[in-house]
Amino acid sequence: MKFYVFLNEILFAALEGFMIILLVLVLTNKKKYLNDEIIRITLFITLYTTFSYFASYYIPMGYHTILIGVFAIVTLALTTRLGIRNATVS
Repeated sequence: MKFYVFLNEILFAALEGFMIILLVLVLTNKKKYLNDEIIRITLFITLYTTFSYFASYYIPMGYHTILIGVFAIVTLALTTRLGIRNATVS
């Protein structure tokens, strides 16, 4: 595998994770959380990027999107202290 393909997968997955958590924080009106809990946000982005990278290679195409969505909902609920229902709706 070429290095730029690897970097492309990692960079876009991290950017996607950042956009997801930013949208959830704006929709749930937790804008102050962005400045206060930078370690939790970094943890979410790192976990999301890692799972997304490995899921895209080891899980079949139709299922990996569903599993990445479920993983994002569960990790958002845990890192932002939202309920599962609120993380799903946002």
